Amino acid sequence: MDGSTSPLDEWRQGDLILAPLELPILVLEDGEPSIEAIDARYGAVVVSQSCDIVRDVNLRPFVQVAPLVPATPEELARSARGATPTRIHLHTLAERGLLIDLEATATVHKDIIATWPRADGCQDDEERRQLGLALGRHRHRFAFPNDFNAAVKPFRTWVERKWRKNSHQGDLIRATREVRVQCDDWDDASSVLFLIILEEHPDATTLREWRAVAGDLEGTLKTGIKDPEVRIVTYDQISARDYVLSDRLDWEGLSDA
Repeated sequence: MDGSTSPLDEWRQGDLILAPLELPILVLEDGEPSIEAIDARYGAVVVSQSCDIVRDVNLRPFVQVAPLVPATPEELARSARGATPTRIHLHTLAERGLLIDLEATATVHKDIIATWPRADGCQDDEERRQLGLALGRHRHRFAFPNDFNAAVKPFRTWVERKWRKNSHQGDLIRATREVRVQCDDWDDASSVLFLIILEEHPDATTLREWRAVAGDLEGTLKTGIKDPEVRIVTYDQISARDYVLSDRLDWEGLSDA
């Protein structure tokens, strides 16, 4: 081919290769760099941005792909809730019991990918948007201090134990879109605001029950944080300033996850 256009004109971010592949990875062998192959036996997904995928091969010759990995029903459910930033959920893949593994992305030339069988990954614009957000979230997670990571472990444990239960706590966790935290000085995180952000505003009775849960959670967090505040809000209620000044709390972002 003459290289004047992209060989991937029909490809988009999220497109799948549902065939066994070997993806390159750089490792250290006997003290020397060596290229080995990842056995992507379930296939892979293109994770580069669509604009880069279709750009002239002379300007953007490479794209990034990530292998697909099998997952248990519980892992699929956690990924669908956004609880696993390194394992991304797509509806098409979930039907096959697969997730996108961002721990082992590989860089591949467009001419090679053009020889692979393409399958649609995202079913609509909303799923394409959610995939882009998940990929961006993985790359831009805030590096919380280790002391804070240790202090917030009770929160993580509480979520993992309660989210499947038929209780006020479980209902609140399942209704939560994300949790964000705000602190004026992370070197002295004695006062931390936890924003539990809901997709929709609950009725008055449910909100009263969930606020009681938030109060109990504040007590749990006081084992590691002097002055925690847990606030329940929706996207309509939170200000743009509070959103920008806060950081998303990802359980896999903690140091021992």
